[in-house]
Amino acid sequence: MIRWTTFAALAALAACTTVPVSTLWRLSQVDILTVDAAGLRVAVKAPEALALPRDGAVMTVGARRPDGREIQERFVLAPAPQAEADPDLADHASAGFALRAYRVAPEDLERLDAARADIRAWKAEAGDAVQGSLSIAARACPRGPAPLDGPLPVSTFLRFDAQERWFKLSGPDDIADHIDAAGLTAEPGAPGCPPARPAS
Repeated sequence: MIRWTTFAALAALAACTTVPVSTLWRLSQVDILTVDAAGLRVAVKAPEALALPRDGAVMTVGARRPDGREIQERFVLAPAPQAEADPDLADHASAGFALRAYRVAPEDLERLDAARADIRAWKAEAGDAVQGSLSIAARACPRGPAPLDGPLPVSTFLRFDAQERWFKLSGPDDIADHIDAAGLTAEPGAPGCPPARPAS
């Protein structure tokens, strides 16, 4: 089994991201090679002063062999509006905050399955020496010119399938010191923010 060895929401802020202990245990029980990717949902909760782009989340699945060879596949996640209507996710809603849910785009499922098949083949050859990883980077964009006043607490949530309850992945983490007119600096390959509108 390849467990989650990397899971960073808001990847640029990984060093200051708060991950509940219960979440670390939950992730340790998941095999990224057998999770039904079609059922995976990610949600980002941010103040209304920040916009959550439709293409504002990136998932990376990877593995590394002892000989240094690596697999790294990136997927720009797609909006999942039906998941946003989930009453369980609504329990995490708050006044003054927006919630946006994401999923693996249907056209990317085949590529994801191919990457996981390659990792399974490596696992069959090298066993536990193969280190698997899955990371999720989310981007929030300022609705107006930066700097923005006050704290900007952001949280992320995860659900593996429709039969599971959503659980908090990280946060709330204040990202006020990490945002500018261009938006958060996400990991390479993450979608960018549109130019901020000038003050009227």
